[in-house]
Amino acid sequence: MRIQRIERLNPDAADVEARAFIREVERHFSHEGKTIYKARNEIKVIGRYNVKKFGVPNFFNRVVYASLRNPKAIRAYENALSLLRMGIPTPVPFGIVMLRTGWTLGESYLITEQLPLGRSMYEFGHTDHRADTKEVLQSFGRFTAMLHDKGVLHLDYSPGNILFDRNDDGTYSFALVDVNRLRFSSKPVPFSEGVRNMRRLWGDPPVLREIAFAYAEARHTDPNDVFSLLSKAHASFWKGRDTRWIHTPWNERDAKRVPMMSHSTVVEGAEIK
Repeated sequence: MRIQRIERLNPDAADVEARAFIREVERHFSHEGKTIYKARNEIKVIGRYNVKKFGVPNFFNRVVYASLRNPKAIRAYENALSLLRMGIPTPVPFGIVMLRTGWTLGESYLITEQLPLGRSMYEFGHTDHRADTKEVLQSFGRFTAMLHDKGVLHLDYSPGNILFDRNDDGTYSFALVDVNRLRFSSKPVPFSEGVRNMRRLWGDPPVLREIAFAYAEARHTDPNDVFSLLSKAHASFWKGRDTRWIHTPWNERDAKRVPMMSHSTVVEGAEIK
């Protein structure tokens, strides 16, 4: 059966070079670039492009995505454009490519810019924090509050989907990735839902405390209430999951694993110096 190739380009970002790259993205992806993630989907950095290849869905989803619901690539593309219009940083999408056979969806590709941000929230899963940990966490708390005040809820708000780095002036820039699962509202995200949205983050109680207090200050609510709710939501989410492997020093993937502080061990007034 004939394979139908569907392209969708961002007219505001896809220049001549990007359009030429997208026309042959399958070949580029097969023979070029560096893989930075590979599981159900695969992500490669190829020059200035970040290319995410979505694996072939199961048969049921192939039919659903072909006729009833937008595929992940389209959702990620459209959500990225919406975020950028709202002033929320995310990689600029150049375009998408989808392959269909009859009524079913095959592989699809999302082509975006490769951001220069070199750090992610993964680094706070261990106990040996960096010198700027406190400043990063406070900035992150304010960034999350800004998202929620604008009515944006990332439904997979996990460490790998939040990139950041330090600017020359000492401030921090954050950006969202993997944005195919977002919820937009014309009203701010309710307080309790916003706090629970952070339950997938990695970190011990002092890390959560810094985030909670900055988030509370930005949203004008009680910091102890935020810390309490976040601690409970975090503990509930991670209960029963093997979290030992996440507590590896950020720059030593194969280093000796660091024991995790118990979620129930909340030190009164604990702070990161």
